Amino acid sequence: MNTYTQLLLVAAITTYIVDLSGFTIAWRSALRKALGLTSLRPLPPFDCGKCATWWACLAWAWLACHDLRLETVAFAALLSFCTTSAASILGAVLDTLVSIFDRVADATERRATK
Repeated sequence: MNTYTQLLLVAAITTYIVDLSGFTIAWRSALRKALGLTSLRPLPPFDCGKCATWWACLAWAWLACHDLRLETVAFAALLSFCTTSAASILGAVLDTLVSIFDRVADATERRATK
């Protein structure tokens, strides 16, 4: 698998974990409670999708691919820039799948009641 494909996958995984999974909310809440705080300021790069994608892609390119050229850094920047759009696309895919499963379940239920 080439470096660019790997970086795309790293960006998708990072976007899911930071922006969509709820993990960021959970660890921030646990940290806030552990420190006895009423609020917690943002902690980039750990709770910022763009920051996390940027650093995760750079780390992957350097450590796993041994490919930290201008092209790979620019691609990491592009992936980081597109994080918000990627999160929206992943959310739309999820909404579409849920809608399809709901329709199949409704159709199955109607057949079972006939």
